[in-house]
Amino acid sequence: MKTKKKVITQKPQPHPHPVDVYVGKRIKEIRRSKGIRQRELGKATGVRFQQIQKYEDALNRVSASRLYMICETLGVTVFEIFPPMEESESKGKSKSKSKSKSKSKKSRGTRRRSVDS
Repeated sequence: MKTKKKVITQKPQPHPHPVDVYVGKRIKEIRRSKGIRQRELGKATGVRFQQIQKYEDALNRVSASRLYMICETLGVTVFEIFPPMEESESKGKSKSKSKSKSKSKKSRGTRRRSVDS
């Protein structure tokens, strides 16, 4: 009796994340400015040129280790590849965490007072 193999397919994402698009464009810009071909970059980083195309077009995400190798090959830092973060974005995230912590402390203190009295 033959058993059927279950094939699991992933649905393609409708739109790549904006950071993935930005990273891909930056890789392409820097690669071109240095006169490096996709084939050369791929060989240096252990992938085929088609994979470099997919990274640049944001069809595939670049893993952290692969991005590190790409940056080494291109002679740039990882910070030059990523979009700049605005101060308000990074501060806003930390503020929201601290606000939620302070609220929970206040509510605990209120409960203690009512139990003690």
